[in-house]
Amino acid sequence: MIDKIVKFTGIKKEIINEIGVYSLFNNTVQLKLHKVTDIQYNKLCMLKELIQDYLECSVINEKIKGNSSTKIGEYLIKYFKTKHDKEHFVMICLNAHNEIISTKVLGVGNVDTCVIYNREVIKTALFENATSVILAHNHPAGSLTPSQNDLELHEKIKKAFHAVNIKYVDNMIITLGAYLSFGEKGIM
Repeated sequence: MIDKIVKFTGIKKEIINEIGVYSLFNNTVQLKLHKVTDIQYNKLCMLKELIQDYLECSVINEKIKGNSSTKIGEYLIKYFKTKHDKEHFVMICLNAHNEIISTKVLGVGNVDTCVIYNREVIKTALFENATSVILAHNHPAGSLTPSQNDLELHEKIKKAFHAVNIKYVDNMIITLGAYLSFGEKGIM
């Protein structure tokens, strides 16, 4: 894989090995220290977008039922694989058969926060005609522990979904290789 990145971007193999393949796409400081040119950086950004699009398409094409936190957790780990530089907040919309209709990005924040508005969450679920939903966000720092803000938002959104008769199935925190399900932990 490294050889293909070198061939596509022109970035030296030694630089990629030093920074690491997974860090390469999100570590602009290291790239600047290694004097990566603007053209090489732009090619790297295009490659990252291509990989993200491919992963999202392959994940979306999987027919997954939303009734298994293990399957949803694995789905989300794949979904967030290239999104570990900032917090991303998504909603999985499910139909009456618990099949995934869509995965909608509700917000992108910085390294440790993401602002979400209840109104936009509800509006998106209604627009997608979801009968139930699963919320998820990643923790770029790698912690699976819900923050106080995570817990407060969870409670507010739970009330909002109840008011519009949409089943709030689960809320998940995702890291690079693991997930925490609020449902499995009894927090729902």
